[in-house]
Amino acid sequence: MMLSPSSFYFRTADEKPFPFATLSSIGWDRKATDKYDFDVFRRADRGHFIFQFTLSGEGRVVLNGKEQQLPAGTGFLVKVPSEARYFYEASAKEPWEFIWMNVKGEDAHRFADRLCGEAGASFKLQPESSPLRLFWSLYREIAVGNLRNHYRISTKVYEWIVAMQANESELEREPERVKPAFLAAEDFIKRHFSESLTLEDIANHAGVSKHYLCRLFQKNLGYSPMEFVRRRRIEQAAAALRVTDQAVHRIAAECGFETQSYFGKVFRDYFGMSPLEYRKQELEYPYKTVIID
Repeated sequence: MMLSPSSFYFRTADEKPFPFATLSSIGWDRKATDKYDFDVFRRADRGHFIFQFTLSGEGRVVLNGKEQQLPAGTGFLVKVPSEARYFYEASAKEPWEFIWMNVKGEDAHRFADRLCGEAGASFKLQPESSPLRLFWSLYREIAVGNLRNHYRISTKVYEWIVAMQANESELEREPERVKPAFLAAEDFIKRHFSESLTLEDIANHAGVSKHYLCRLFQKNLGYSPMEFVRRRRIEQAAAALRVTDQAVHRIAAECGFETQSYFGKVFRDYFGMSPLEYRKQELEYPYKTVIID
């Protein structure tokens, strides 16, 4: 089914307060008149936040007293009510085409504080970013009539909120934008972390300099290549301590640590206890694998 501009409003039969974040409305529209002008503080529909994103043309938004242009690829988030305004400028050369979501519910207020604060926020999104991909998935399901239940909608809204937070924190990794050298290095480490690896080994395999490799890892993960190696080694060692009876010195060697004493030091840095203490630790809800991120 080809999607087309439309809008959908959600109303529960009893209109009781909904405890979770969910949709008040969602839509895709085009405006080419200066009558499209909203003072957010004066909106009658309060208690939600607005996500609006430009597909083509240009709109305007006033946040914290400053007017900003909203060309394609940009958008804004504002709480309702708040001191903000968004509008179509009559002098614009083409219609403003945009998508939007109004998110309501008791949880919506808390997430709005994290995403945009009291003054609102503007942002940029790549066409294939997770927030846009999730928006279009949600819009499609609603448009074709497959999604009506508040709780199912809420699940998808939370997924979108997390994606927006990741985007704002620059933690999102979009596969099509990740440098091949980073992916090659990441894969190489996952396959060889138990061996004696150096930064130079990893950089040589990826075909880049050590300095550039460190920049790639810092940008994509927030830490160094050798920290990535240590985390994979410690994960493997922690699993072995839980599910095998191997001696600690053997586990250390098989996971790439040169000495048992160094393994013990690194392990304590992550877990706050020695490998033997970890092995003997009695857990109410046992687990076999720890993922360190």
